[in-house]
Amino acid sequence: MKGVGRAVIVNDDLKTAEISAKNSALIDALYNYFVLNHSEEDIPDINEEFFKFIKKYTVLSRKVDNFTVYYEINATIDEVAITDANYLINNITHSVIYIFENEDLDSNLKTKIKEQINQILPQYNFSIKYQEDFEILTPDNSNFEDKLSNFGNSKAKYFFIFNVSPECSPIDKDYFCRLTTTVKIYTKKETLPTIKTVTSSLGKTELDAALDAFKKASENILKYITANIIKSEANKATEKSYNATFINFKTISNLNKLLNFLKEKGFISNYTLKSYSMSQATFEVTTKFSQEKLSEKIVTYDNKISIETENDEIIITFL
Repeated sequence: MKGVGRAVIVNDDLKTAEISAKNSALIDALYNYFVLNHSEEDIPDINEEFFKFIKKYTVLSRKVDNFTVYYEINATIDEVAITDANYLINNITHSVIYIFENEDLDSNLKTKIKEQINQILPQYNFSIKYQEDFEILTPDNSNFEDKLSNFGNSKAKYFFIFNVSPECSPIDKDYFCRLTTTVKIYTKKETLPTIKTVTSSLGKTELDAALDAFKKASENILKYITANIIKSEANKATEKSYNATFINFKTISNLNKLLNFLKEKGFISNYTLKSYSMSQATFEVTTKFSQEKLSEKIVTYDNKISIETENDEIIITFL
């Protein structure tokens, strides 16, 4: 699967740009794989943790032009393992692009609110890695149709539209701010429910009071969104332990190779030897997979085996 990537050389740091451009190309290859094999709504936000699903890659081209490093690669994807990405990726995130709806928002307040948004979104498993490119392509004075079109052409999964309306007034030596925050949510195919909340806060300045009120609002909104609208896909599967009993194996080193393969692929997180004889060996394996799922993964390593499951035990017989 082909992928392309680029990175700007900052402060003459070619090495960092090389790594960034190559990683960008690998991510692009994985994204292209998902585009070909999944519906758009099922494409995850791909990060470097997904590199475990690349068996190997070759560099097709690499060049430096105008302080930018360009890479084109061809990657071989582990199609067996990648089908279980929700099990094998520790923290699956959602990519978001956001804008502000109200153009009359004070520019200083808007800048500070953007800093807060950029900090809090990742805390709720939302990625903003496409935000910078979107802002370059979409100036603030762009019309809504252009903004929506640029979101549609991006790799981001969700589009958040913030409307922030502060009402601040002095109280003694402080300022009181009542803030109404509305968030409209779009995907590439549908409009999701709009969220609205009203918060308030006291501060030494209008800016301090408004920012604290927005912090409360953003936390309330994101908690509601992840609980009711865009439920987090962070891997919540709990680990469990099974006994894996191997029969008719050649050597114990062959079993270690198989178990190391399962561990490297993320199918098991750990294994310990419980008993061993010339005829059979039993290991305790820890995994997020069911017995049936884990059995399927073992067969991908060696199809010259038969597998049975019994209570909390998987029995693997080499043919």
